[in-house]
Amino acid sequence: MIHVKLKNTDHHTDMPESLKMSADPKRLEWIDAVKGASILLIVFYHTIIFCLDEQFLGDLYSHRILVILATVLVPLRVPLFFLVSGFLAASAIDRKSWGSVFHGRIANISWIYLVWFILQWITALLVFHLGNPDIMPRDPAFNLATLTHDFLTGESATWYLYALVLYFIFSKIIHHSKIILVGLAVVASIYADTFIESWNLRSIGQNIIFFVAGYAFKEQINSRFKAFSTPRFLATTLISLLLLGLASKFSLMRAPGFRMALAFMMIFAAIDLLSLLSRYFKMTLLKRIGQNTLPVYVIHFILIQIIIQLIDTLNVYEPVGEQGVLGEAIIIILPFLLTALISIMCLTLHKWLMSGPGSILFTLPHRPSTGKLPARE
Repeated sequence: MIHVKLKNTDHHTDMPESLKMSADPKRLEWIDAVKGASILLIVFYHTIIFCLDEQFLGDLYSHRILVILATVLVPLRVPLFFLVSGFLAASAIDRKSWGSVFHGRIANISWIYLVWFILQWITALLVFHLGNPDIMPRDPAFNLATLTHDFLTGESATWYLYALVLYFIFSKIIHHSKIILVGLAVVASIYADTFIESWNLRSIGQNIIFFVAGYAFKEQINSRFKAFSTPRFLATTLISLLLLGLASKFSLMRAPGFRMALAFMMIFAAIDLLSLLSRYFKMTLLKRIGQNTLPVYVIHFILIQIIIQLIDTLNVYEPVGEQGVLGEAIIIILPFLLTALISIMCLTLHKWLMSGPGSILFTLPHRPSTGKLPARE
């Protein structure tokens, strides 16, 4: 997501790719809902994977169901995020000069990545020394060499921002030949899926095709997904279920191109579903979250690390695991409650930070004006 442009009177902080399209009369109805759903899926996934202690809950049916659900959603949540990012970045990639996009987008996203990389590292260090390090999602870097390596390779919970800069530059360089751009993105995605083992580099390689597809096929998405299509929704849903079944039975997720094909089918089904829901429901809260994805993305993992420690300190899961049906019900509901709570806390913290100097955490500080007129693009 390519742009965060903040004003003192507007606390909407979209993921940097947003380009502030809310005033665009051609804006698709489902865009904000899709963005809201994608960031909530990311928070939901992290609550299941990191907040539910398998040691005490592994034998519960509810825990098994949630782990299966989290696994099923893996091909959807991040690819959907990147596809919408590329879609909304198209205007900047095609029409803006390099100088304009560097100062308005690339530098801003890089600043946000740097700031939140450091904040998350500091949080991890504090949790490691003050809490229980054995239940941390990953150990923090303990020396400058490791910290620098993590920063330069995107090995961080903020890796999306790192990848976004790379994708944007890559697309901008080759935007005059979209066929070559898409072809290279497909090759990179398949190669990463098949051969790269490092989670951060594999994720960056895997997801470039979705950003590129959102950008390169923006007009087709605009025309094809203006309205809900029953045949398309049924077809993509059935194909998604079929591919998920095949993946489960034959372990095909790392097969060349399989995850990519599955992700696109799930993305198309999700867009149609949210387009359908937009007909009958305003989904005001979901769309509001979709207009403020950046604070949820950068803050939520810090909160999750703290929540993990609180749950461990209070010894929540051991008695819950002994409660039978009641315990099963509590565990099923818990990730949904945590997702809602974390999202609300992120938006509340963001609003508070934006009311003062904390705005520097979400946008690159501007240099004082020299009084000169800006150069024409």
